[in-house]
Amino acid sequence: MKPEILTIAILFGAGAQKPEVLELVQGLPHTKLLFSALDAESFLARIGDRPPKVALLDLDNATTVPTWLDSLVKRLPRCAILVTCHNLDPLFIIKIMQRKVRDYLTSPLQREELLAALDRVRTDPHRESGEGASHCQTVVVAGAKGGVGTTCIATNLAVAMAERQPGRVVLVDLARPFPNVGQFLDLKSPHSIMDLVDKVDRLDSVFLGKILQNHPRNLTVLLGYGGLSLNAHPLLEPDILDKIFHSLKASFDWIVVDLGHWLDSLYLKVVEEADQILLVTELSVPDLQNLKKIHGYFQHWQIDPAKIRLVVNRYSKSFTLGLRDLEGVFQKPADFALPSDYANLIEAINQGAPLAEVAPRSKLWRELQGVAESVIRSRQVGPAAAAPPRKSWWRRLFSSKE
Repeated sequence: MKPEILTIAILFGAGAQKPEVLELVQGLPHTKLLFSALDAESFLARIGDRPPKVALLDLDNATTVPTWLDSLVKRLPRCAILVTCHNLDPLFIIKIMQRKVRDYLTSPLQREELLAALDRVRTDPHRESGEGASHCQTVVVAGAKGGVGTTCIATNLAVAMAERQPGRVVLVDLARPFPNVGQFLDLKSPHSIMDLVDKVDRLDSVFLGKILQNHPRNLTVLLGYGGLSLNAHPLLEPDILDKIFHSLKASFDWIVVDLGHWLDSLYLKVVEEADQILLVTELSVPDLQNLKKIHGYFQHWQIDPAKIRLVVNRYSKSFTLGLRDLEGVFQKPADFALPSDYANLIEAINQGAPLAEVAPRSKLWRELQGVAESVIRSRQVGPAAAAPPRKSWWRRLFSSKE
């Protein structure tokens, strides 16, 4: 089956045509260049009633978001919008991506990078309905017990995902009792998720921008709050987290959650609403005992088993317990087995830097990049249509076991 032919229109936002960009696009396979324009008004006028499938916006050396970008995006709800620019400032990229731009490509535009972006357009299941850019997925990283490396995996996974989709990933620290994402990424701020709890009925993009932290690796971070482990807390109320995540979904395509291992109503709420759950374990007797209990909880809570992916951390073939033992406990094979790399990992933690900076050639970092790629490719389109109705999560939490 031949790939879909994508029609493309180019807007040179700086007002000057670039022959090398035109030549590059015209030479791509399975594409058709419709036209190019030097300003947004002319670009929109030429579209008429038959918009292209892809709009490539060349912003050249822009340092601020063009005033016309919002109206252009609104006019093209079913068009995949790609932006290319020389500006690599993380805050600028985030602001661009928050406009529902599909991909941010660095200038000068590279053929392979553009081909990869077009392939993502072709395989997006939401594109024809116009929902692709606004469809956000939540990826939860949870541990079988404390100390299995949940925060290490969550932070580095988020960095690896942002490497592929810059400005479109937000990392949320919900680990309890000790949220450590800030230390792992050397982010210091008086702001945390508690600021959103306090203003939950007045959340907007401007306020979010003040609370969220920008990491140099094109990643956005919502820092955690240690007090979440103390008695009753507002964030544990049914509607609070919904409102926070709803606001985040309006600006990002991916929410990666470091959930830790603390089993309570917040844990249940997050795993139930997640699109993918990465359940982290080691191959030890206590881990497998905990996994058996968690498996029972997930069945009782009616967590969809299709969205659970088992991650074995610090794996070695020389261990007494193996992957078959894990499969016997959780009734499914491990999806990922990450090697032990203590020296590089502890150095990264102590520096407050991701493995991408401390050990970019390490096997562990390469494996985590593979996990990120798999997570992105496994993007689910939603629950099965035939799924039976379920009780609300807080009612099921307190219902008696059947």
